Amino acid sequence: MNIAMKAKESAAAVLAGYERSMESGGRAFVLGENHDWLRAIAESKLRDPVVFWGKMDRLPTAKGEVPERARGD
Repeated sequence: MNIAMKAKESAAAVLAGYERSMESGGRAFVLGENHDWLRAIAESKLRDPVVFWGKMDRLPTAKGEVPERARGD
């Protein structure tokens, strides 16, 4: 699935949603406050691109035809 949305449109949509949330009593979501477990995940080595791509490179190469459901046609 492709979503045809320009960066400026995406940013405006995110901002509009954030503003509506704040106006209706929502609060900012800050990783360093009351979400230590989530911050640890966000800052972990799992997020290190060198580690990630190293794992990807070690995966076996797929051979054969790509299943139709996996194609982006």
